[in-house]
Amino acid sequence: GGNRSVLVGLIEVMYQDSSTQMAELGAALRAGDARRVQSAAHTLKGMVGFFGARAASAAALRLEQAGELGELAGASRWYEALAG
Repeated sequence: GGNRSVLVGLIEVMYQDSSTQMAELGAALRAGDARRVQSAAHTLKGMVGFFGARAASAAALRLEQAGELGELAGASRWYEALAG
């Protein structure tokens, strides 16, 4: 509806929550915990998708899929792309 203050509030919440989720995702990758990778990536995918960030959404989707399949080898490249 064009309400700038609402948009600013959403961006602030997304920034805070994405930092938490990125930390969780990094910890899950280091621990090799596919379920946690899937969960954190899924959350991040929704967050960045809301703002239309296609490249970030694609990286989060790849991480989510890797977690679902339990195949975390090479997943760090998608984490780096998402963090980038």
